[in-house]
Amino acid sequence: MTTEAHGARPHRGARYPQTPWSAARLYRPFVRAALAAGASGFLLGAWLLASTLGGRPSPATAALVEVHGSIQLLGWCGLFVMGVASHVVPRFQGNARIPFPAPQRVALALCTGGLAARAVAQPWGSGLLGGTIVGVAGFSVAAGLGILAWTMTVVLRGGQSDKRPVTHWLWLGLVGAVVTGGLYAVLSADLAWTGGLADPHWNAAFQRAAVYGFIMPFTFGVSSRAIAGFIGLAPRRRHADRTAWLLLAGGGTLSAFSAAVDGGMVLQSTADALLAGALVMFTVSLRVFEPRKQPAGVRDVWTVRYVRVAYGWLLVGAALHGIAALEAWSLPISISVSGRPELHVLGIGYFTILIVGFGQKALPLFERRPLPYPAALGPALVMLFLAAALRLVGAILADDAILRLASVAGLFGFSLGGLPIAMLVWSPER
Repeated sequence: MTTEAHGARPHRGARYPQTPWSAARLYRPFVRAALAAGASGFLLGAWLLASTLGGRPSPATAALVEVHGSIQLLGWCGLFVMGVASHVVPRFQGNARIPFPAPQRVALALCTGGLAARAVAQPWGSGLLGGTIVGVAGFSVAAGLGILAWTMTVVLRGGQSDKRPVTHWLWLGLVGAVVTGGLYAVLSADLAWTGGLADPHWNAAFQRAAVYGFIMPFTFGVSSRAIAGFIGLAPRRRHADRTAWLLLAGGGTLSAFSAAVDGGMVLQSTADALLAGALVMFTVSLRVFEPRKQPAGVRDVWTVRYVRVAYGWLLVGAALHGIAALEAWSLPISISVSGRPELHVLGIGYFTILIVGFGQKALPLFERRPLPYPAALGPALVMLFLAAALRLVGAILADDAILRLASVAGLFGFSLGGLPIAMLVWSPER
C-alpha cells in the first residue's frame, strides 16, 4: 500500500495525496470575499469623492479614505490573488490539488476579519478599545499573509514539475506578501498608539509594497502561464522577462523604502524609473500585443480584449512613473500630473480589468459551467476603461467633477463585471 493511502506526508517531489473536491475549490470563499470587498471599496470610493472633493473632510471621513485604500488593495485585489494562487499554483507545479485546506481558510478568516475590524474601528472607534482593535486587526492581516506565504512555499518547494518558468515571479510575490504584512502591522500598531490617521510614510510604504511587491508579481506570474495559454500568446521573451523581474524587485523595494524613511526625490525618482522600465519590459516579454499563435474563438474574444486593454493601462502606468522620474530630475517635459494618480490608474485600469477578464474566462473552467450573463462583459469593460481614463484626466486637470464621474463609472463597471462572476461562485457546487 502506498504512503498516500496511509495518509502519510509525501516525500519531496512526489504528488500530493488526493484531497476532497471541496478542497480543490478553495478559491470560492476567497473570490466571494474579494467581490464583497470590491463592492464595499468602490461604493466607499464613490461616496468619499462625492462628499470630500472641494471641502474639508471630517476626521472620520479622512480615516475612511485610508480604509478605502486597504480594502481595495488587500480586500479586492489581494484576496482574489490569494484565491487564484491556492488553485493554480499547485497545478503550475505539477500537483493535483493543494493538500492543506485548513491553513488557507484560516488565512482568509484572518485577512477578512482584520480588514473589516479596522474599517469599523478606525473611523468610529476611540480610546483604548478602538486602538486595540486596530492594532490587533493589523497583526491579523499580517498573520494571514504569512500563512499564505508558508503554504505557497510548501507548494513551490514540493512540486514535481521540471519546468518552472514562472516561479521567479511567485517567489517575489511571496516575499512581497510577507513585507506587505509586516508594514501593515507596523502601520496599524502606530495607528493604534497615536489614534486618528495613519502615518503617511508608513501608509505609502504599505501601499507600494502591496502593489509592486505582492499583487503585481503574482499577476505577472499568472499572466505568463495561465493568461498566455488562454489567449494563445507566442512564447514570451525570457531575457525581457528576467530584466522585468530585476527592475520590479529593485524598483518596488526602493519605492517602499523611500516612502518609509522619506528618502526624498532622488530615491523616489530612481524607483519610478526602475518601475517604469519593469512595466514596459514585462509587457514586451509577454508579447500581448503581437499576433497570437492561435485565433480566438467566440468565447475568447472578450478575454483577449480585457487582457489587451489591461496591459495598455499598464503601459500608461509606466508612462506616469517615467513622467514622475523626469520631473524629479528637472528634465523638460510637457505634461505635469499632480497627485501621483498611478496607483488608481493601475488599480482600476490594470488590476481590476485584468481580474474581471481572467475571472470570466478561468472561473467557468474551474467551475465546469458557463458564465451567466456574458452580455455584461462589454459594458463592464467600457465603464472600467472610462473610469481609469477619467481618473487620469481628472488628476491632470485637477477637476473635481471629472473625478466624481470616474468614481461612478468605476462603480458601474465593477458591478457589471463582478455580477456574472458572483453568480457563478455563489451558485451551488456540483
